Amino acid sequence: MSASSPWPTEAPAGSSQPSSLESASEIDLTRVLFGQKLLTMFLVLVGVGCGYYLFTKARPVYSSSARVRVFQPRPMTTAIDGRTVATTAPQLDTFAILITSPNHLREALRNLRDGDLKGASGEAMLGYVANGLSVQPGSAKEFLDFTFNAPYPQDCPIVLGAVVQAFTEYLETSQQGDTKKAVEFIDDARKLLDLDLKKKQDAYNEFKATSSLVFVGEKAKNLHQERMSQIETTRSNLLIQETQLRAELDAIEAAIAKNVSRETLLLMVDTANRQRKDADGSPAESLSSLLLPLIFEEEKLLQSLGSGHPRVREVRRKIELTRAMFEQGASSEAGSDKPRGDWLDIYVDSLRQGLSKISQQKTDLNSLFEKEQTDSRRLAKQENEDQSYRDDIDRTSRLFDTVLDQLQALNLAKDSGTLKAEVVSPPGPGWQVGPAYSKYLGGGGIVGWLAAICISFLIESSNGGFRGLDDVTRRLKLPVLGTIPVIESRTLRGKVRSKAVARMGVCFHKPASFAAEAYRAVRSAIFLGSHGSNIHVLLITSSEAGAGKSTLAANLAISIAQSGKRCLLVDADCRRPTQHELFGVGNNVGLMTVLQDSVDFPDAIVRTDVEHLDLLPSGQRTDNPAELLMADEFRSFLLKMRETYEFIIIDSPPVLAVTDASIISPAVDGVLFVSRLGRSARVLCARGLDRLRLVGAKVIGIALNAVRLEGSGYGAGQYHYGYHYGNTGNADYFKEAPAPKAVTTVTQK
Repeated sequence: MSASSPWPTEAPAGSSQPSSLESASEIDLTRVLFGQKLLTMFLVLVGVGCGYYLFTKARPVYSSSARVRVFQPRPMTTAIDGRTVATTAPQLDTFAILITSPNHLREALRNLRDGDLKGASGEAMLGYVANGLSVQPGSAKEFLDFTFNAPYPQDCPIVLGAVVQAFTEYLETSQQGDTKKAVEFIDDARKLLDLDLKKKQDAYNEFKATSSLVFVGEKAKNLHQERMSQIETTRSNLLIQETQLRAELDAIEAAIAKNVSRETLLLMVDTANRQRKDADGSPAESLSSLLLPLIFEEEKLLQSLGSGHPRVREVRRKIELTRAMFEQGASSEAGSDKPRGDWLDIYVDSLRQGLSKISQQKTDLNSLFEKEQTDSRRLAKQENEDQSYRDDIDRTSRLFDTVLDQLQALNLAKDSGTLKAEVVSPPGPGWQVGPAYSKYLGGGGIVGWLAAICISFLIESSNGGFRGLDDVTRRLKLPVLGTIPVIESRTLRGKVRSKAVARMGVCFHKPASFAAEAYRAVRSAIFLGSHGSNIHVLLITSSEAGAGKSTLAANLAISIAQSGKRCLLVDADCRRPTQHELFGVGNNVGLMTVLQDSVDFPDAIVRTDVEHLDLLPSGQRTDNPAELLMADEFRSFLLKMRETYEFIIIDSPPVLAVTDASIISPAVDGVLFVSRLGRSARVLCARGLDRLRLVGAKVIGIALNAVRLEGSGYGAGQYHYGYHYGNTGNADYFKEAPAPKAVTTVTQK
């Protein structure tokens, strides 16, 4: 039996399916802010009550105020750009900070005795006054507003009077001789800076006398760096010469190796010489400039006069003399101390000697460069010291100039700028200003509302369920094909049409019930939907166990059979088979038996008591159901069943518990997803759908099971979600679903 699978294991390329997990992580802020109305009202009332309680326990607060005018009888004048400008606005912010400082408050409380203040005594008076005192610049210029808050009204005027009096005394005493003291202080600073500047100049001059640096004006130079630059320039020129000589030598040697004619070699040497310059910079006289005209003249005379003509012989002698002259010149360039030989050999030897000379010069220059570099690094420290001396002297000079400017300004302001204080509004008796009734109650209400928002956020973030049908469609991007109500025990009472079919088959036993109508609504949604005409094999699965998928599959198959279509119900849940119990048949032979080639599929199909409905049970349990479902035999089985039945419904295990549903889903025409509206339904549905979409399954919609309906009337009523249904983990797949608690209902498998 082949173990390969012809079905895709991942989503098709270019799929634009939305991420269900992303939608499942959303939090409805509207529900967080306004969803828990009763909780919000309760906590707001609790907060208001707590605020009222704190208000009744709060101590009363009394306040008193005073206003002082700070002004200059003679405005201070300052010369700016040749104009005299009067400065009349005192620094009230500075005074406000000064008045509330601990030193000033100690001075103000010095004349108070223990017992003068009811709220504090001794060392505690300083903190008592500092906590209640506030000094701010007034709305109008030149005014300071004093305010003191205390739990006792008689303390307010006493404290304000002491503080205001201490401030007026401070202005009178502090400004006497302040300008003179400032002038003396700044003059002393000028003398110290002048002395410091002279010391730094002397130290810098001593450094210059002992330094190895060369000073040109105020700038120090490192001669070793300049020499390094010159050496680098010389090395670059030598490198260029070496490149030229080596290229010329390589070209001549290559030409000799190729047995090039002597005239060509002479022309190469002549071209190389012509590219160089004479010692005086003028272009060198080339062999081609002299020889080529003679050769052209010889050729012309040969054509007109013949080879024996005297003029032809004369031109030939000129050509020989010119060649001899350049050969002699080339030989002299090679050196007169060497034996005379072929001038080309001598010229090549001279090129090699030139390269050797350049190499030696480069070696000498490299040694000299390293020496100059070492000396330059030694002087770099002295350069840094020189820069440090100059920067320090520059900073001191600027500071000295600033002090001189300030000293000049203070000399001009000796007799002006005196401030005086005048009490405009004396402190009065304290009046009650607190506690504020609205502040306590409003603050308590706000705290209660914030607490309600926090609790609502925790409830909302921990709620993994859906909040209605629109929420299901919006988050999962799937249509809701039907909502199956809770099947209560009273619905299953009464006579049954067949004892073989379980009472949960309400479409068979109670076709007029509301539950049966809900199953038929799912059938109609499948048949009449956009994919209805193309769906003949439908897989029904869920995320977790206990969602009611098996009951839905059975009733959906019954309703399809009742419509006159020949239908086959296949129980592919071999780990926890249910369909054979619902229809009262045996489970010894079934789907697993067919896939193992134990029996033929016609022998495994069982006719039920429902007309037009056949059942293929799961068969006996096997150790490798997933491998059997992946084999080619299962696909072949579905193809044969398509030829026999008009509609095939496959009941598979939950997709998050095992991989069976993911294996089957690519081979069917559509997948119907079943879920209960529990608190974890949103996350579980998202995970299950993502797993199906990963293998390319075609999910046509979702059916919501165990939805509680309230109200009366056919098709009317509001939805109520019973959170006591369903399991929340994969491990619960192998456990029985918990029994309902609120009402007596029948658990749908």
